[in-house]
Amino acid sequence: MASVNERSMHADHSEDKYDHLLWLEEIEHWRVERKRAAGMLASIAAAWQAAEETLESHVETIRTHQAQVLEHELAITEHQRNDIEPSEDRLAVDHAEFNAAHARQREVHEKIRSQHVGMVTEIRELYRAACQIGLVPEYSSSLDD
Repeated sequence: MASVNERSMHADHSEDKYDHLLWLEEIEHWRVERKRAAGMLASIAAAWQAAEETLESHVETIRTHQAQVLEHELAITEHQRNDIEPSEDRLAVDHAEFNAAHARQREVHEKIRSQHVGMVTEIRELYRAACQIGLVPEYSSSLDD
Protein backbone atom coordinates (compact mmCIF):
# COMPACT_ATOMS: atom_id res chain seq x y z
CA MET A 1 0.00 0.00 0.00
CA ALA A 2 1.31 3.44 -0.91
CA SER A 3 2.28 5.68 1.93
CA VAL A 4 0.09 8.67 2.59
CA ASN A 5 1.86 12.00 2.53
CA GLU A 6 -0.41 14.73 3.81
CA ARG A 7 1.78 17.50 2.47
CA SER A 8 1.67 15.99 -1.05
CA MET A 9 -2.11 15.58 -0.84
CA HIS A 10 -2.54 19.21 0.23
CA ALA A 11 -0.34 20.30 -2.67
CA ASP A 12 -2.43 18.23 -5.08
CA HIS A 13 -5.63 19.74 -3.71
CA SER A 14 -4.20 23.26 -4.04
CA GLU A 15 -3.34 22.55 -7.66
CA ASP A 16 -6.78 21.09 -8.25
CA LYS A 17 -8.41 24.14 -6.64
CA TYR A 18 -6.39 26.44 -8.94
CA ASP A 19 -7.32 24.31 -12.00
CA HIS A 20 -10.99 24.40 -11.02
CA LEU A 21 -10.96 28.19 -10.73
CA LEU A 22 -9.27 28.52 -14.14
CA TRP A 23 -11.65 26.03 -15.73
CA LEU A 24 -14.73 27.75 -14.33
CA GLU A 25 -13.43 31.11 -15.56
CA GLU A 26 -12.77 29.60 -18.98
CA ILE A 27 -16.25 28.06 -19.05
CA GLU A 28 -17.81 31.45 -18.31
CA HIS A 29 -15.91 32.84 -21.28
CA TRP A 30 -17.15 29.93 -23.41
CA ARG A 31 -20.73 30.57 -22.31
CA VAL A 32 -20.48 34.15 -23.54
CA GLU A 33 -18.96 32.97 -26.82
CA ARG A 34 -21.58 30.25 -27.24
CA LYS A 35 -24.39 32.71 -26.60
CA ARG A 36 -22.95 34.99 -29.29
CA ALA A 37 -22.45 32.03 -31.63
CA ALA A 38 -26.05 30.89 -31.02
CA GLY A 39 -27.20 34.39 -31.93
CA MET A 40 -25.10 34.23 -35.09
CA LEU A 41 -26.56 30.83 -36.01
CA ALA A 42 -30.07 32.16 -35.39
CA SER A 43 -29.32 35.12 -37.67
CA ILE A 44 -28.00 32.75 -40.32
CA ALA A 45 -31.09 30.55 -40.00
CA ALA A 46 -33.34 33.60 -40.37
CA ALA A 47 -31.33 34.79 -43.38
CA TRP A 48 -31.55 31.30 -44.88
CA GLN A 49 -35.35 31.32 -44.45
CA ALA A 50 -35.55 34.77 -46.03
CA ALA A 51 -33.37 33.52 -48.91
CA GLU A 52 -35.75 30.57 -49.37
CA GLU A 53 -38.70 32.97 -49.56
CA THR A 54 -36.82 35.19 -52.02
CA LEU A 55 -35.99 32.15 -54.13
CA GLU A 56 -39.64 31.05 -54.24
CA SER A 57 -40.72 34.58 -55.13
CA HIS A 58 -38.11 34.60 -57.89
CA VAL A 59 -39.48 31.30 -59.23
CA GLU A 60 -42.98 32.76 -59.33
CA THR A 61 -41.73 35.88 -61.11
CA ILE A 62 -39.95 33.74 -63.70
CA ARG A 63 -43.05 31.63 -64.29
CA THR A 64 -45.21 34.72 -64.60
CA HIS A 65 -42.73 36.20 -67.08
CA GLN A 66 -42.71 32.93 -69.05
CA ALA A 67 -46.51 33.01 -69.30
CA GLN A 68 -46.49 36.67 -70.35
CA VAL A 69 -43.87 36.02 -73.03
CA LEU A 70 -45.89 33.09 -74.36
CA GLU A 71 -49.00 35.25 -74.45
CA HIS A 72 -47.00 37.99 -76.18
CA GLU A 73 -45.70 35.48 -78.75
CA LEU A 74 -49.26 34.42 -79.51
CA ALA A 75 -50.31 38.05 -79.92
CA ILE A 76 -47.39 38.68 -82.30
CA THR A 77 -48.36 35.61 -84.33
CA GLU A 78 -51.95 36.86 -84.49
CA HIS A 79 -50.78 40.28 -85.66
CA GLN A 80 -48.58 38.66 -88.31
CA ARG A 81 -51.54 36.64 -89.57
CA ASN A 82 -53.56 39.83 -89.84
CA ASP A 83 -50.60 41.71 -91.36
CA ILE A 84 -50.52 44.41 -88.65
CA GLU A 85 -47.25 46.17 -87.76
CA PRO A 86 -46.51 45.61 -84.06
CA SER A 87 -44.47 48.81 -83.78
CA GLU A 88 -47.65 50.86 -84.04
CA ASP A 89 -49.55 49.19 -81.26
CA ARG A 90 -49.40 47.84 -77.75
CA LEU A 91 -47.15 44.89 -78.70
CA ALA A 92 -44.10 47.09 -79.04
CA VAL A 93 -44.74 48.72 -75.65
CA ASP A 94 -45.32 45.32 -74.03
CA HIS A 95 -42.15 43.98 -75.61
CA ALA A 96 -40.07 46.83 -74.21
CA GLU A 97 -41.58 46.26 -70.76
CA PHE A 98 -40.84 42.53 -70.97
CA ASN A 99 -37.23 43.25 -71.92
CA ALA A 100 -36.83 45.67 -69.01
CA ALA A 101 -38.42 43.17 -66.59
CA HIS A 102 -36.17 40.42 -67.92
CA ALA A 103 -33.07 42.55 -67.37
CA ARG A 104 -34.18 43.27 -63.78
CA GLN A 105 -34.77 39.58 -63.16
CA ARG A 106 -31.34 38.75 -64.56
CA GLU A 107 -29.82 41.08 -61.95
CA VAL A 108 -31.95 39.55 -59.20
CA HIS A 109 -30.99 36.06 -60.34
CA GLU A 110 -27.28 36.88 -60.29
CA LYS A 111 -27.58 38.32 -56.78
CA ILE A 112 -29.47 35.23 -55.59
CA ARG A 113 -26.88 32.96 -57.23
CA SER A 114 -24.01 34.82 -55.58
CA GLN A 115 -25.64 34.69 -52.15
CA HIS A 116 -26.53 31.03 -52.60
CA VAL A 117 -23.02 30.00 -53.59
CA GLY A 118 -21.50 32.02 -50.75
CA MET A 119 -23.88 30.72 -48.09
CA VAL A 120 -23.71 27.08 -49.15
CA THR A 121 -19.92 27.17 -49.41
CA GLU A 122 -19.55 28.62 -45.93
CA ILE A 123 -22.13 26.27 -44.41
CA ARG A 124 -20.31 23.28 -45.94
CA GLU A 125 -17.05 24.51 -44.41
CA LEU A 126 -18.66 25.03 -41.01
CA TYR A 127 -20.19 21.57 -41.19
CA ARG A 128 -16.89 19.97 -42.18
CA ALA A 129 -15.16 21.73 -39.30
CA ALA A 130 -17.87 20.53 -36.89
CA CYS A 131 -17.38 16.98 -38.20
CA GLN A 132 -13.61 17.17 -37.83
CA ILE A 133 -13.83 18.06 -34.14
CA GLY A 134 -16.54 15.47 -33.52
CA LEU A 135 -19.28 17.99 -32.80
CA VAL A 136 -21.61 16.45 -35.37
CA PRO A 137 -21.57 13.05 -37.06
CA GLU A 138 -20.30 12.74 -40.60
CA TYR A 139 -23.14 13.25 -43.02
CA SER A 140 -22.94 12.15 -46.59
CA SER A 141 -25.38 13.95 -48.82
CA SER A 142 -25.69 15.79 -52.05
CA LEU A 143 -24.17 18.89 -50.40
CA ASP A 144 -20.86 18.00 -52.02
CA ASP A 145 -22.38 17.48 -55.46
